[in-house]
Amino acid sequence: MEARTAREQAETARVAAEAQEAANKAARSKRTRAIQKLDEEQRVEIEQKSIESAKTQAEADVLKAEAEQKNAEAHRTRIDAEATARAALIDAILKLKEHGGEIYFHPENLADIMNLPAPEPEDDEPLTDA
Repeated sequence: MEARTAREQAETARVAAEAQEAANKAARSKRTRAIQKLDEEQRVEIEQKSIESAKTQAEADVLKAEAEQKNAEAHRTRIDAEATARAALIDAILKLKEHGGEIYFHPENLADIMNLPAPEPEDDEPLTDA
């Protein structure tokens, strides 16, 4: 009877050990799957953040390009307006002269109006602040 009890105890211990090993294996497999799931979730999150960052950068690039285009258009408009104003001034001066009128511009003012470099002052012309 003692031999039988010892055998039963050994069998019970073996079955318990196998059950414990199976439980450990299942827990290990479950942990491995959980770690893989977390890794995948982190990878997806990183990819989403990269996509959002790229989208934000693209939007910023578009806004910058639009601002540069508007700035260039404003510059062209200003240049056109100045050219139109110069042409109107020249036409007015020509009409004045055609009708016998006289007009005098100081050389520096004329250079400013015509967007030309100011003439070098002559020796007998006094230097003045404009």
